[in-house]
Amino acid sequence: MDAKIKSEHNVWRIRVGDWRIGYLIDHSLKKVQVIRIVHRSEFYD
Repeated sequence: MDAKIKSEHNVWRIRVGDWRIGYLIDHSLKKVQVIRIVHRSEFYD
């Protein structure tokens, strides 16, 4: 399940096991940019 991060504009997250992947979506360029991959305990720091 994808979820938008409330504190950051246009940043989304996806859960993969114990890991979280943060990414941006640029619809005008049809581009997805991965900005961080971290363990779930560190994602919201």
